Order: sequence, then C-alpha cells, then structure tokens
Amino acid sequence: MWNKQSGFTYIELLIVIISLGILFSIAISSYSNVRQRSLDQRRQSDMEEIRSALEQYRSVNTAYPTPAGVQGMTFGTGSLTDGTSTYMEKIPQDPQHPVRQYHYTTSGDDYTLSTELSSPKPTVCQAAPGGDSCGQSGSGVGCNYCLGSYGEK
Repeated sequence: MWNKQSGFTYIELLIVIISLGILFSIAISSYSNVRQRSLDQRRQSDMEEIRSALEQYRSVNTAYPTPAGVQGMTFGTGSLTDGTSTYMEKIPQDPQHPVRQYHYTTSGDDYTLSTELSSPKPTVCQAAPGGDSCGQSGSGVGCNYCLGSYGEK
C-alpha cells in the first residue's frame, strides 16, 4: 500500500504568501491615494467656506478683515467677526496642522486664501496681495492652491 500524505508543499505556501503580499501592498497604496484626495477635498471645501464668510463680511463692512498674525487669520481657534456679527464661528484649519497651514492676505479690494494640496492642479498661484509670499519661489511656504475675491488664482 501506498502511504499518502496530504498537505501543502513549501512552494504552494510560498506562492500564497507572495500573492497575499502583493494584494496587501496594492490595498495600502490605494488607501493612501484615497486619503490624500480626501484631505485635498477637505482643504478646498474649507477654503470655499472661509471665502463665503469673507464675502459676507465685506458685504456688511465694505472691506475685507485686516490680516492678523503670521498666517493672516487665527485658523482653528478664532472666529470671523466684526464685533457685531459673527460670519464664521470657528475658522477651520488644515487637517494636517501644523505640518500644513492655511494663509490669508488682503490688499485693497482683493484677498488671497492659500494652502498646499497633495495633488495640485497644474496652475501656479498668482502673487498674493499684501506682500504674502506663500507659494512663491524662495518663500519656504509651499502653497499651490489659492482663492481670491474673483475665484481661483
């Protein structure tokens, strides 16, 4: 009689382990891309909310608020108010704060809100009003997405 042993060979086990490793690495890569796109969408959404509040502020006060501090606004802690009305209870901050931050500058009847997206559009931010160098070469601040009073900059 023949002695039959059942089970997997080392080669079969190795093939299964390698296949699972490849599938796992693809899943991690996909998750990372989805996460980065999600963070970028949140940044763009935050920028639009802040932009809306700034336009409401200007419609009542006939000017945009004066920038304060290094970033121009107290993102994450402050509110957008004129002392009488509150236009935004809490100004949002970048979801990866303090690694990435939002910036606000104004000059006359224009302003610039800027941030850094993980997957930027192929356009470059125009020079921001008020002397802000966010996104400009040599500034040390890598902004690549800017909004202003007339739309995307």
